[in-house]
Amino acid sequence: MRYAARTVEADVAARVGARNDEVLHGARRRLGAPWAKDHRMALAATICAG
Repeated sequence: MRYAARTVEADVAARVGARNDEVLHGARRRLGAPWAKDHRMALAATICAG
């Protein structure tokens, strides 16, 4: 399945609503570096694929 890299985070925000920050940015707070934008986008694409 393909996803639009420019909108994938907004697409996830529409799906998870108020939990958006927890879902997309919580992993970096819990796991720390090297969690980066590439990892966040991969997570978002996985959520959109499901």
